Amino acid sequence: MKKKLQDQAWASLPEDFKKNVQNMRKGIIGQPFGLSIIPNQVRLNVLNQLFGKHNLTTGELPRFKAGDKVKVSDNAALCTCAGKIGTIVRRGQCCKGDGWVLDISKSVFLESELEPYTEPAASECGNFAEDSGNSHKSEDKELDLCELLKGCEGMEFYSPICGKCELVKIGENFVGQEDIYIKADGYTYTFFPNGTFAIGGELMLFPSAEVRTWDGWQPPKKRWKPKKGDTYYWFDSHYHVRNYCWNNDTIDNFMFTSDNCFRTEEQAEEAAKRVREVLEKYHEEIGE
Repeated sequence: MKKKLQDQAWASLPEDFKKNVQNMRKGIIGQPFGLSIIPNQVRLNVLNQLFGKHNLTTGELPRFKAGDKVKVSDNAALCTCAGKIGTIVRRGQCCKGDGWVLDISKSVFLESELEPYTEPAASECGNFAEDSGNSHKSEDKELDLCELLKGCEGMEFYSPICGKCELVKIGENFVGQEDIYIKADGYTYTFFPNGTFAIGGELMLFPSAEVRTWDGWQPPKKRWKPKKGDTYYWFDSHYHVRNYCWNNDTIDNFMFTSDNCFRTEEQAEEAAKRVREVLEKYHEEIGE
């Protein structure tokens, strides 16, 4: 049924009956599918086809939003996650209908399967609440790994979640914000710009297993390599600076692999000066 007919059918209903239909749909979603004589999925599809999902959900306000901390209730279809605490990442849709995706699972949980969760007060946690032994919390809002790691694609890093991992890219997520994508054992993991895996979580991405701080870390400088048509500079055996046009031939690649390939004439002159000084000093040492 086309949207126009759905809207006409919906408009013909009295307001009280509209509310009853919407409540009927909510009741179907809140039940496990397949327990009634007519499967709940079939009943839900019929309602959506008759009146249109956009009409049936008019005026509904979601209980949760991305970033909320929730507990998976015991009646969740994915019973292995029952009782677990997670953070809502985004909206999701599956055969059960619209729901929420949590950072603890890629599955979709209906709103009826989730309960709001708040952290216990410090007094309820004993003496351990003040210092859990992990100093790498995400309160450092200044840390921006998206900016720091740009250009480091392919480099190896470390995360307690997956061990050694490789930076795949710094890219936009589904809401147009930048995230960090890393790969380990064939799986891709997404981290927030401050290095956390979940909103409000701990720092979970580090330079290495031994170095678990980003203080003072700098990305390695990439050596410049000319592209076809670029001019590069080199110095000969008399320390005179020359230049060639890069054609990616044998001579060009020999200059690059022998470290005698520079972006500017000034760089080549400085390199020639330093090489000459080193050789002169060596001759002074050996006296020959």
